[in-house]
Amino acid sequence: MIKSRNDYRCRLIGKNGVELLKFNASTVDNLINNVTFIGGGIASAGQALTIWTERAFEYKAHEHSVVIDGTKYIITSISKGMRKKFGANCMTKIVPVYVLSLE
Repeated sequence: MIKSRNDYRCRLIGKNGVELLKFNASTVDNLINNVTFIGGGIASAGQALTIWTERAFEYKAHEHSVVIDGTKYIITSISKGMRKKFGANCMTKIVPVYVLSLE
């Protein structure tokens, strides 16, 4: 399988810092970098990324974190959806997907 630059091998980290599982994910949106200036010349910076995966797990927002390419993100929200997967002989299969919003 040829992977595009938007396909990632991710690690899910638990609340206590232990690696829970490894999974493959693809991006839904591009990485968003932002900087906000707070009073007194203090800046607040952040990154946001939305990914989706077919890997079923009991993901928990604000408890689990995801490591992608050495960068650690916190899961801020989880959505569950479905997608059609096409196979041989035009057979379709409904597959659950998990959309994770990361910051």
